[in-house]
Amino acid sequence: MTALSSISSRTSLPIASNNSLRVSPSEQDTEQKRAGTQELTEAEQKRVEELKRIDKEVRQHEQAHQSAAGAYARGKSFTYTLGPDNKRYAVSGEVKIDLSEVPNDPRATIEKMRVVQRSAMAPQEPSSQDRQVAARARQIEARAQRELRQQQQEPGSIVDTIV
Repeated sequence: MTALSSISSRTSLPIASNNSLRVSPSEQDTEQKRAGTQELTEAEQKRVEELKRIDKEVRQHEQAHQSAAGAYARGKSFTYTLGPDNKRYAVSGEVKIDLSEVPNDPRATIEKMRVVQRSAMAPQEPSSQDRQVAARARQIEARAQRELRQQQQEPGSIVDTIV
């Protein structure tokens, strides 16, 4: 059984959704802008620039996790919002990471959990979820270290010590 956890990014900025089902007469101008028949207002252009910045940060954050996790990562996913320019922008994301122990191999589990910890903390600004995943990986690593020490203390054991 594989234990997966998410390491994720969430923007701290309020993200307003521009997905309206009903269009009032005052919103028709905005709909025309989205259709390309009018230019964006200065405020809308600022919002687009903010969304572009957030999108870039979210994608970099998740890529840092995925790159550091290697084979233990299970892909990236994003949550999007629609900007005033009618384009989708990533505003949060996550990478699933394998937190399962390696059966009957505490040494491999220790190495795996070290990779998981590096992956969780890889972005410049780890989220609270990232820190929780790193803490969980430290707990699993500590348990595997105890198991390895017990194996080393068993009579006839030839298990090497991990430093």
